Amino acid sequence: MAQKRTEIIKMPKVTVITPVYNGEKYLDEAIQSILNQTFSDFEYIVINDCSTDKTGEILKKYLKEDARVKLLQNETNKGVCFSLNRGLREAKGEYVAIMDSDDISLPQRLEKQVSFMDSHPEIGVCGSWLEFFGNKIYVWKTIPQHNDIFVGLLFGSMFGHPTVIMRKSVLLDLKALYSEEHRAAGDYNFWVRLGICCVRFANIQEVLLNYRFHSANISTTKRNLQKENAQNSLIILLKKLGVEPTTEELRLHSLLKKGIAVSRSEVKDVSLWLNKLVEANKNSKLCSESALSILLAKRWFSLCYRSSRRVPLIFTIYFSNKISKSIRISPKQKVKFFIKSILP
Repeated sequence: MAQKRTEIIKMPKVTVITPVYNGEKYLDEAIQSILNQTFSDFEYIVINDCSTDKTGEILKKYLKEDARVKLLQNETNKGVCFSLNRGLREAKGEYVAIMDSDDISLPQRLEKQVSFMDSHPEIGVCGSWLEFFGNKIYVWKTIPQHNDIFVGLLFGSMFGHPTVIMRKSVLLDLKALYSEEHRAAGDYNFWVRLGICCVRFANIQEVLLNYRFHSANISTTKRNLQKENAQNSLIILLKKLGVEPTTEELRLHSLLKKGIAVSRSEVKDVSLWLNKLVEANKNSKLCSESALSILLAKRWFSLCYRSSRRVPLIFTIYFSNKISKSIRISPKQKVKFFIKSILP
């Protein structure tokens, strides 16, 4: 429900931050989804990144209509990370929630996330499932527990960025801001750096946001830069784990991430890479050993299973690595895997 501009909002429980650049097409819908939340104790900071369309007019309308809306204007186009950091510096809330200018937060999003954060004071960042709509339609069911989320960062982001709510005190203690150097994969870099600093993660196991997938998403328009930025963040994480990855090892890691069919020599090299990761973690103790072993075992099985038609007797190569004992393969899967590995 809108609040009159004459009302004075002091120390809100939540600050919602939305950066926007030329977002006139979907901005109304996104803003309304926040203003109509069942939880109302929030301020809403929108950063206009020097838009050239009607974004400014739309924002001025809401600025007049609702006291919770605060507008920040970039004099030149600075990008998402710069704009997010402006919002973080201005935020007065105990919690900071991220919202994109083209998505839709479900009505109880803030209510459920605030309740979760209040009852889990050890958690610094909390996301949720999200449902894609537009050019893609599916639900991304992010995993719930910290240990699994943190080790999962070895293979990519484990949060839908516009679903997250963060504890402001944690960000202040770490002086944490988004890296403009990694702007095309700024969220992934942010989670890596927070995880290394022992910030604990969680994901609520229900859809709290509808994510609009369209051609203007950064993930589709700046894919090459995104891959480069993401790899640089991965290297930061691997070094903290205790590994200085070579170019070849990064390639092997990429194969493990994709889980695609590879050659016999590549399978053996990936096996050695897995062992190196496990041993490094035993020394650094960066990750939960069990969570890491289970994740790597799942990736190892996927790669070996898909390579079975190309690599004769890969069944034996798979089980020769001790990491395979970290997960249980059903009898049916085992038989299928064996048959695929012996057929020409």
